Amino acid sequence: TLLPYIKRSGIRKVMMISSTSVYGKNTGIVSGETIPLPETPNAVALLKAEKLLSDEQAFKSTIVRFGGLTGKERHPVKYLSGKKGLTDGDTPVNLIHLNDCIGIITTILNKVAWGYTFNAVWPSHPPKRAYYREKAEEYGLEPPTFLAGGEDDKIITDGLVSTYLDYKYTTRP
Repeated sequence: TLLPYIKRSGIRKVMMISSTSVYGKNTGIVSGETIPLPETPNAVALLKAEKLLSDEQAFKSTIVRFGGLTGKERHPVKYLSGKKGLTDGDTPVNLIHLNDCIGIITTILNKVAWGYTFNAVWPSHPPKRAYYREKAEEYGLEPPTFLAGGEDDKIITDGLVSTYLDYKYTTRP
């Protein structure tokens, strides 16, 4: 919907904030070179919008795929607190803190890094059950309990964020 307006506006650089959800069904180590396999309608729509912007010749675009967002008042453990028998306890987390989202966006702008797709996730990927137990204690909440196992062993790597941008993460999610 916005593409014709962007083209007419004369804007020459566009940054799209996307999501690692576009990787959907992928498992194992997932990098920026991994072909996305979106599963949800939202992820399909995000990938379509990414492609439209990336293919456009009227301007340069950069795509930033953020992992699950945490922040001062926003943390998924608040919704999971006290829940029992949650599945996929061994599945790794792929999260990022709002402070690092802002830091990465600022670094892209400062380095004039256009024409790239960046995955942006904290570089550590503990299993859900360990991570959420620790975070529940940190927030003074009842920890959720997870069952062992997990079919989604996806670990999303940040690749270009650490190497090309030379960004150093500051806030553990």
